[in-house]
Amino acid sequence: MNAFWEDDRFWLRDIHLFDEHYDERYLATACPAAACKYDTLPLVEGFLWSGNVRAGLFPMRDGQALRGGSPAVEETGPHGLCIRWQLVTGAVMLIQCDERSLTITCPDDQWDLRVVWDERAVVPFHRVDKNAVLCSHEGFDYRVIVASGQAELTPQEKRLTFRPHMNKVQLILDSGRS
Repeated sequence: MNAFWEDDRFWLRDIHLFDEHYDERYLATACPAAACKYDTLPLVEGFLWSGNVRAGLFPMRDGQALRGGSPAVEETGPHGLCIRWQLVTGAVMLIQCDERSLTITCPDDQWDLRVVWDERAVVPFHRVDKNAVLCSHEGFDYRVIVASGQAELTPQEKRLTFRPHMNKVQLILDSGRS
């Protein structure tokens, strides 16, 4: 995960799932070109999905980016981080992440999280089904579980929105394979 803060706005630029069932493309055959392509399963891909629009996962309220001070990052164990971001409203947004989940809480009312991308970007999202975002990347199907909150996919507006339930969005970053 890559996080950015600029001009009192905060966003997550890259969130990828790692799955050992997603075979590395040069596992069975050598790369015939001078450059190799290595990747993982994207939920947010801020570099490749950007263009005229800066791609990422943005905390929003009423269609506007939330604003606040400089985020504080703290390690919460060998595989976890907690980002504390005080908003200009005084509320504190907590972003807790580990290898398999991302949990965002904020007592401020009516916020959401929006994944946005440029119109030319090829995104993996197919549909939202109950509590999961169903995706496919390079022919590999996977899902992101929405354990708390609700997801809404609006492809024509180039947006995937996560709305909180009881001030919390929790995403399980697991491909659904065992």
